[in-house]
Amino acid sequence: MAQIALAWVLRNPNVSAPIVGATKPHHLPEAAAALELHLTDEEVEALERHYTGWEQGSHRVILSLLWTKLQILRWPQVTA
Repeated sequence: MAQIALAWVLRNPNVSAPIVGATKPHHLPEAAAALELHLTDEEVEALERHYTGWEQGSHRVILSLLWTKLQILRWPQVTA
C-alpha cells in the first residue's frame, strides 16, 4: 500500500521529494521500491475516481493549521 501511495505522489510534477514516514527499518526498502513502480494513467484514474478532493488552495489552509499545531506542541510559549 505504501508503495502505491508513494508512486502516486511521485507522479505529481509539483512534488520534488515525497516525505516518507518510516517508523521501522523494514519500512525503508518498501518505500524505496516505489521508485520502481510506475503507475499507468488507467491505474491513476482508478485510484483517483472516488477522491472528491479539496477546493483549489484549501490544502494550504490545512497545512498551515497543522504547522501551527506542530509549532505549539513542539515549542510551547514560555509564560512569565
